[in-house]
Amino acid sequence: QYIGYEKDGEFLYLYLEVADSQQGDWRIQQGIMTELFNDQKNLVNYRFNGETKSLYFFKDSTPQIINWP
Repeated sequence: QYIGYEKDGEFLYLYLEVADSQQGDWRIQQGIMTELFNDQKNLVNYRFNGETKSLYFFKDSTPQIINWP
């Protein structure tokens, strides 16, 4: 579910929420703006039970796997 966004200079923060999801491995791919800017770096933070983990994505990054509890 899309929650909203914030813009701060050159930074754009998008907020999404997954509610009542099934546990297991999730495949994450993130490529916003990487086709336009060769040096684009995207950060994905995910939180569960107060713990935050981060994934970084660059141009041509492969999908990454997270274990949802």
